[in-house]
This record gives sequence, C-alpha cells and structure tokens, in this order.
Amino acid sequence: CQAQDRKPETAIRNYVSNSANARYILAWNALFNPEYTPGEIAGGTIPKIDTAKKRVTVKRLIEEYHVSCFYTEEGKATYAHHDIAIHFATWLNPEFGVYVMRDYQMMKLQRLKGFKRQKYREDARYSYIMLGDALRTDMVKNG
Repeated sequence: CQAQDRKPETAIRNYVSNSANARYILAWNALFNPEYTPGEIAGGTIPKIDTAKKRVTVKRLIEEYHVSCFYTEEGKATYAHHDIAIHFATWLNPEFGVYVMRDYQMMKLQRLKGFKRQKYREDARYSYIMLGDALRTDMVKNG
C-alpha cells in the first residue's frame, strides 16, 4: 500500500468493498475453510454481495460470513492469508499480477518438463528390464 502511496486501511476497505473481490474471498473460504458453510447464507451458493446497500468491511466479512482468511487486531492491523494477500496485491498493482502469472506459468512449465523427464526415465527402465529378460531367455535357450 505504501509503495502505491495509499493508506492501508483505505486500500483494504476499497478492496473488500469491491463485490468481485468480496466474492473471491467468499469463494476462497468455500474451498479452504472447513467451518464456512455457504448454505447458511444463500441456499448453498456463494452470495452476491450488494455493495450499494451496505458497505462491506473486513469486520463484516468475519462476523456475518465467518471468513477465516482475515485476522484483525482492533485498531492495530489486518492480516490476510497469503492467497488473499496475493490477490489483494494484484488488485492494487496489476503489474505485480502480471509477474505473478508469469512466474506461475514458468513453474508449471518446469513441472511439466519434470514429468516428461520422469516418463523418459520410466520408459528407459522398462525397456532395460524387457531387454534384459529377452537376453536371459535367449541365453538359456542357446545354452
């Protein structure tokens, strides 16, 4: 926030007040918070938050929606799970979001290369076993 010349409390308030971000937070909780039950709120689905009627705050998300991705110390600080923090940072600075996406794609490619390498190693191993068995069988037949 400070790097963007913004006050943290204002930026956080604006972030959670954005209905798309609030839905992201609720979706995250639906997946990763075992105590979160969207059925209690909106018939089993992630609710659409009407930000025009009532301002969304971190406190409201914790109290009304039982989110676990935030922790607040009254008057001191607001902490977020690293997934939410990254989403917040990409919302705050889209250039950072591009770097995060680029790094993610590079990691996926490296992982895919690792899978290919592993497959080649397994193929070579099985080929070696089959070749060894064939040679043994041939050697036994021919004495």
